[in-house]
Amino acid sequence: ASKKELEEKLAESDKQKETIVASKKELEAKLTEAEKQKETIAAGKKELEEKLTEAKKQKETITASKKELEEKLAESDKQKEIITASKKELEEKLTEAEKQKETIAASKKELEAKLAEVEKQKETIAASKKELEEKLAEVEKQKEILEANKKELEEQSEKSSQDLAKNYTALQRELSETQEKLDAIQSENSTLKSNLSELQKKMHLLLEEKEQLIHEKEQMQTAQPESDKEEQPLPQPENEKVTAEPETPQKEEEQQPHSSDILEAYQEMKARLEESTLHYPYTRITSETNGCQYIYESRTLQLKAELFIWGVEGKEVVLEENHFIPYNEIAKIEGLETPFATDVMTCDFSEEGNGEEVAEALLMAICCYHPIHITYRDKNGRISERNLYWICFQPQGISSVRLPYEKIFRDMFDGEIDTDHIMAMCAHTPVPRIFIINQILSIQIYDAFVTTRKGIDIQIDGMYYAVLASQSEAADMIYKCLPEQFKKLPAVISYRAHYWMLEGDYQKAMKLYLSFAPDTEVEKGKTWAAMNIANFDKFIDNDVEAERFLQLKEALKEEGWPI
Repeated sequence: ASKKELEEKLAESDKQKETIVASKKELEAKLTEAEKQKETIAAGKKELEEKLTEAKKQKETITASKKELEEKLAESDKQKEIITASKKELEEKLTEAEKQKETIAASKKELEAKLAEVEKQKETIAASKKELEEKLAEVEKQKEILEANKKELEEQSEKSSQDLAKNYTALQRELSETQEKLDAIQSENSTLKSNLSELQKKMHLLLEEKEQLIHEKEQMQTAQPESDKEEQPLPQPENEKVTAEPETPQKEEEQQPHSSDILEAYQEMKARLEESTLHYPYTRITSETNGCQYIYESRTLQLKAELFIWGVEGKEVVLEENHFIPYNEIAKIEGLETPFATDVMTCDFSEEGNGEEVAEALLMAICCYHPIHITYRDKNGRISERNLYWICFQPQGISSVRLPYEKIFRDMFDGEIDTDHIMAMCAHTPVPRIFIINQILSIQIYDAFVTTRKGIDIQIDGMYYAVLASQSEAADMIYKCLPEQFKKLPAVISYRAHYWMLEGDYQKAMKLYLSFAPDTEVEKGKTWAAMNIANFDKFIDNDVEAERFLQLKEALKEEGWPI
């Protein structure tokens, strides 16, 4: 039983041995697989380590990129603020553009009306053309008649030329005799001038003697005792009656300028003229009364006596004629190399031309009262040169005005002008003339200020209308060309203060507003405060820097103005 049991155990052991061998073989196979997996894992680990190194590099790159993005984001925020501000500004401009669009629509309607009017005129012109063609046919007939008459006149002319030759000889003889008489008169005139000079010297000596005698008389009266002055008469020449001197002639003598003063003024004026005329081809004389300036050819200037007054006379360049100015109206004498303030500007009104520059030059001449010299082609193609002064744009719908035109600045700033035409006085013409701007071939501006006292008042008003139209540059230009003596007028000071308000210079404006007491009467029945307050209200109503003028009123109220 034991042997069988042992055999069974041995058989069992053999089975276990086979199982163990099989397990060992299986474990060896698994170990081999595990070795392979270990190698794979080692390779994977190495690959992961490389990827980790790469990931660290990418992390550093991302960190740098993140910092750069944050900086760009900050910059983007700044740009966003700028864009927001630009958007606001564009919206304001868009609003303004809408307003301009309405204005353009109104202008378009007006242009359409004018176009309709032009069409009517075209029909009228067509009818006129037909009428002219009929007249031309009539003229052709008359031309044939005139040709026949011309032949007849030529025959008569040949006969008349013989008579003219005889008359010419007689006229030459008469001219020779007249020249001899003229030479004699000039010789006599020279003698008279010499005598006048001698008399002026004698008069000067007599005046000196008279002053000496008066001085001696005063000394004698001073030396006499006070008690004797009323009782003792002055010694009288023999055979001369003692008469009391009338008071009236004495007063007249006191009021009239002393002869020695006149002589001194004469000598001074002569020296001033010589200083200019000897060194410069042109002389500019400024008037004391209204600042008007006259430009003379220096070689023609001379001192001349008129009835009860003497002064300066010569050929005035703008007027193209002799002009006399009394000595007591002369404020300034200046020598000039050229009478012009600008070079000659050739006018080209094509699309690529200088039309805008020409318009600016004209505008400056009009606002500053400068005369101009133009080359002009009229409607018949004739070319001429002209001097123009007291210039203005032609008012809309008006073909005739008196110059200087009193509404020149109001119409300009209100847009009530015809920008294709100007009106001006022209040398040797008694009435204003109209000129088409695009027919001006060249323009040159004179270096002179030419107007009247009425023109000065109009120019002062122009400062106000420039401010009312928010045209600060125009207001400044008008002020700067005003003669100095008019810049002290209350109205000018007031309008200049308004200009500084437009410019945003509150301190300069305030200094001018406070230069007069508010209750100072500056116009008939109107105080300084009342005049300015009326202007402030007008500007506020027309939305001309309304906020600034409202704040100004409050500030002036604190200064005691009745607001």
